[in-house]
Amino acid sequence: MGAKLRGEVPADEVLALLSVGGSAYQDYLSADQLREELAAAGIDPWFASPAESSQLLATWNAYALQSLGQAFVEAERPAAGSGGFLPRVTAEQALRFLREVPGWSARARRAATDPGFDVAGEVALPAPLPQWVVVEPCPRSHLQAMRTAGATMLERLEAALADLDRLPSAKQHPDSARLHGYAADVRNQLDYAGAMLVGGSSGTAVHEGAELALREAITTAFYLGQVVARPRLAKVAPAPPPPSVAAAPRPTPAPRYLPPPWSQDHNGYGHHGVYGHHGHH
Repeated sequence: MGAKLRGEVPADEVLALLSVGGSAYQDYLSADQLREELAAAGIDPWFASPAESSQLLATWNAYALQSLGQAFVEAERPAAGSGGFLPRVTAEQALRFLREVPGWSARARRAATDPGFDVAGEVALPAPLPQWVVVEPCPRSHLQAMRTAGATMLERLEAALADLDRLPSAKQHPDSARLHGYAADVRNQLDYAGAMLVGGSSGTAVHEGAELALREAITTAFYLGQVVARPRLAKVAPAPPPPSVAAAPRPTPAPRYLPPPWSQDHNGYGHHGVYGHHGHH
């Protein structure tokens, strides 16, 4: 009864999905190994096979979504006082992320074992970030979760870009500077949000500014991870726009869903006729 009065809901599904999705972290290690093997062979991502880039892309999506879901849950546990319940809006947001992890993990593993697999045959790329659950004002725990997950995502992105720079052909590619520019945007947004939240300021303008910056950082990072895995996506996908936020607070906060950060109108991305053949399999 106490949990219900506090607006909390059972966390059974969230915690179960967190456990199932934990394999995304091991899959990321496998993707790192693939990236190192490609670099050692002198193959830059522009000429990776469809299956190879599919493994890298699907692994990134699973890893990013798992990291987001975990960050939202962990940011609430001290306040909730119980591992069995979560605030309703937090549970809804975590589920939005975590329910997509198993599908992306399955695609990553298929790509690792099937040289003919191309993830673009199953989903339009770049895949959008799941919808944000909006409550006004945004809980401070959500801001902390976004900062934590955003920093984790950026660390992985910068490591992948550093690997990219080890290959002269990749470093000199016209799109390389664009990828680094996106990473700089993510860092700038995270730094801006961190500065806004220093000292525990709770003013409405400060709070909303940090929220918008964090959502933009995460949206851009999710997009960038896919482009780093399959750089040709930079040619067919626009940079993600900042996610929308609620216009005004409501007397009784209630979750609602924002549209995905990208329109679904763009064409899917296929591999036919655009990849070089490196013949190292």
